Amino acid sequence: MRQDLINQNILFVGAHPDDVELGCGGTLIKSLTNKSNNIYIAILSKGENGMAKQVKINRVNESINGLTSIGVKKENIFTYDISDTKFNDNRTKIFNLLEKLILQNKITTIFTHTNKEYHQDHMVIYEETLRAARNVGNILLYETNAHTYPSYAPTYFIDISEHIDKKIHLLKYHISQKPKQYFSDENVKSLAKFRGNQSRHFRYAEGFESIRIINQ
Repeated sequence: MRQDLINQNILFVGAHPDDVELGCGGTLIKSLTNKSNNIYIAILSKGENGMAKQVKINRVNESINGLTSIGVKKENIFTYDISDTKFNDNRTKIFNLLEKLILQNKITTIFTHTNKEYHQDHMVIYEETLRAARNVGNILLYETNAHTYPSYAPTYFIDISEHIDKKIHLLKYHISQKPKQYFSDENVKSLAKFRGNQSRHFRYAEGFESIRIINQ
């Protein structure tokens, strides 16, 4: 399946700042070019630990600055403060936050983490998104490079050939993640090229596993 989603209220869900941009930034950029779509972003944590803590960089600001630069409305970016590695202890809170967003904004399409992951925070977001989105027509799962198992098997591909350079530029707002190999231009472009080859149609693509596709 290789159709594009239009006329949708789309929610992109990420456990941390940068997850959405890395996993489906090209699709996000493409979605914004269609004015019939309403785009919303949910970032469940501040990503305050690890490398960002060491260099004292606010990762939420990195995301907000990058997302608004490509045209996401700031009021449509919802950020929360679930502590890194503590997602499992906050399942009810996460479920309630996501369900509220979905209902208030009449969400028809959701992009969220795959369960083919070994990152514990991502796994919780996958599970709680599916619970909160039980009545949403379209649910697609994205990969985040370094955290995804080889068993990840996308069947829905979106052409990002015209947007791959913009995706790479968007990721440059995440200065705190720059030293990580999977953030390199080469890595991002190589994965998009590989998914494009898998699609058999596109030069560069993002590939998604689908829970269901009803409204297109």
